[in-house]
Amino acid sequence: MDKNWWDYQVPLDCSWYWKRLVAVKDAFKAKTDLSKFAVMSWSKIVWERLSIPKHRFVLWLVMLQRLRTRDQLHKFQPLMDQSCLLCGGDIESIGHLFLHCHYSSVCLQKLKQRLGWNSASLNLMLLIRWIHKAKRLSVVRKSIMYAVLAALVYHLWRVRNDVFWSNKLWHVDNTVQRVVREIQVRISLVMPKKAKAIDREWVTKFSKS
Repeated sequence: MDKNWWDYQVPLDCSWYWKRLVAVKDAFKAKTDLSKFAVMSWSKIVWERLSIPKHRFVLWLVMLQRLRTRDQLHKFQPLMDQSCLLCGGDIESIGHLFLHCHYSSVCLQKLKQRLGWNSASLNLMLLIRWIHKAKRLSVVRKSIMYAVLAALVYHLWRVRNDVFWSNKLWHVDNTVQRVVREIQVRISLVMPKKAKAIDREWVTKFSKS
């Protein structure tokens, strides 16, 4: 499915959520010139099996630059304040929100500490590329790191929307714990049975740090 996502047809026996996700894909395909997406260096990462479907969807929209951040909304509402809803500093764009915003970067750093991840980058694509090229990481660890990034992107967008609609900003630790809890549950459901003991220990450390 990774290589033929645009031509993928949904089976009849899948979940309603997956059917809806594929319907969005089909609608996007009908309105878009796909030639510029011929090489999808990030497609396999977005559709990583360990990632939660709702996280995959938001990450996919981020990669396609399709989220309605304030800089995008400003084009239709010129009087709208463009400042970031999470940090109040720079203009809220996809690049800023994921992951250069101070709030976002603090969440990222806390998750990196749990993962034992030494990369200093705050660029989402560079982080994804780092994982892809890391030769010392097992397949299991790479999958979990991809899933953590997708979960972080999803929850940052959720936090941002809570501020936008309810004027409520979650504490950084609350956001990080939400990411960790969801990844814990996901791992318990789809963790490869043949995962090595050293990887299982690493997962335990991530969950309890």
